[in-house]
Amino acid sequence: MIAAEKGRAVRCAIYTRKSHEEGLDQAFNSLDAQREACEAYIASQRHEGWLCLPQQYDDGGFTGGNMDRPGLKALLNDIEAGRIDVVLVYKVDRLSRSLMDFSRLVALSEQHEVAFVSVTQRFDTTSSMGRLTLNILLSFAQFERELCGERIRDKIAGAKRKGKYVGGRPLLGYDVDHQAMRMVVNEPEARLVRHIFRRAVFYTPRPVVRFMVEALDPQLGETVLDPACGTGGFLQEAYGRLAKQVKTTKDHKVLQAKSIFGQEAKSLPYLLAQMNLLLHGLEYPQIRYGNSLAVTLTELGDADRVDVILTNPPFGGEEEAGILTNFPQDRRTSETSLLFLQLIMRKPRRPVRGNQPGRAAVVVPNGMLFGDGVCARIKGHLLTDFNLHTIVRLPNGVFAPYTSIPTNLLFFDRTGPTKDIWYYEIPLPEGRKNYTKTKPMQYEDFADCLAWFRQKRRKETDHAWRIPAANVLQFDDAGQVVSCNLDIKNPNSAEALELAVLLPQVRIAAKQPPSSSCLSPGGGPSRGRSSWRISPVGS
Repeated sequence: MIAAEKGRAVRCAIYTRKSHEEGLDQAFNSLDAQREACEAYIASQRHEGWLCLPQQYDDGGFTGGNMDRPGLKALLNDIEAGRIDVVLVYKVDRLSRSLMDFSRLVALSEQHEVAFVSVTQRFDTTSSMGRLTLNILLSFAQFERELCGERIRDKIAGAKRKGKYVGGRPLLGYDVDHQAMRMVVNEPEARLVRHIFRRAVFYTPRPVVRFMVEALDPQLGETVLDPACGTGGFLQEAYGRLAKQVKTTKDHKVLQAKSIFGQEAKSLPYLLAQMNLLLHGLEYPQIRYGNSLAVTLTELGDADRVDVILTNPPFGGEEEAGILTNFPQDRRTSETSLLFLQLIMRKPRRPVRGNQPGRAAVVVPNGMLFGDGVCARIKGHLLTDFNLHTIVRLPNGVFAPYTSIPTNLLFFDRTGPTKDIWYYEIPLPEGRKNYTKTKPMQYEDFADCLAWFRQKRRKETDHAWRIPAANVLQFDDAGQVVSCNLDIKNPNSAEALELAVLLPQVRIAAKQPPSSSCLSPGGGPSRGRSSWRISPVGS
């Protein structure tokens, strides 16, 4: 018990706090109740010389998670000035809900010989048991604060997903219905936002997105994933296709909660993806924020697999060393596109327990088709464990002006190892050498390819050809893949046909003396076949 020295009163300060402002305008609020309880306790100790100071140290509407409170700051200033002997609180968590902050308060009180008293919790900090009791109480107070914070954040996030208004400035495309406390679509603004998304912020051209979705043809009840979703182009297109299949309330629930999934590592595209899907009608965008590669590949099981994957993963970048440890030792590479391809190969659903085999469509750079080393081993795994049934070769300039790198579309599924690979080369419109920003690729340019893609019995054409998988794989004596060249040119192209005509002439000319009219010296006397060049016949 704290007793006054002879002829000196014990000066008692009362500190009160309430976390939010609700109810503070009442005639008798929580702060008044706390103060009244503390004053009654001081009155009970009057015989010990306790005296209640008139100053009020109140913090209404301030969290106990930090010390940035005006009432608490005034209290600490008076403690340092030596005006206070005892600080009373209703419960110890009124003073602080942080162990770190409370340890600072205890150190300050010991320095100035000030005692803390909780009028509803009896403990004595002069003993080890009392200090243990205090630490236990504070630990639970901090845990409760963090738990409440998580619950509130989850509640706000859930309210946002349902279109509820939770304060702040509404996004472009929305207005606030203050009566119903809901976000409502502002149709003129929404049309502008949709136009922006259609024309400006997709990383992948809209015709390519639409073609890939049409080719895989996702069905309601299937799960669609984009592990590098950017601003949500593939997911929005897939959602639109699935929405046309909704016929019942149950179908609507499946579409909204169990169909569309994505992940994005960059904050701005992540927010744009959320906004994009909300504006197109998806009430609960299930987009995760973070790097999809930050998971150990072998830990992904059947629960993590999906039916359809549509994606244009980033290429040309490099991942940090910590990410590489998530991949098998012999397939580690800093090239982002190769890491994503391995992740995508792990994600399609396996045909077990009645499940349909998963399928995927992926945009890849041309360099991946002919890459050796780690790249060849990854492609070998793709051909031996998956059915890489189609490679669509895109014309130059499809991604202009963002990149001039030639690109391809890989289509594969889990129906088994690859036997034959079908290629289809999208031709440029007549008179065009490439696509440009002002004259981009149109969806109509995919019409012939899509019709061919959907055929049950495909046929070779001027733009379509087939290659046995065994022809592109080369193995060493140990059975390991050493080469896997998927960069197979169109055998029906003008360049290939011209070469087919010239090669027999070259073979014949190589056996004739240098005076042959088919060959002319290549800048000097012959020292082998490499010193001769092709000349027009009859020149």
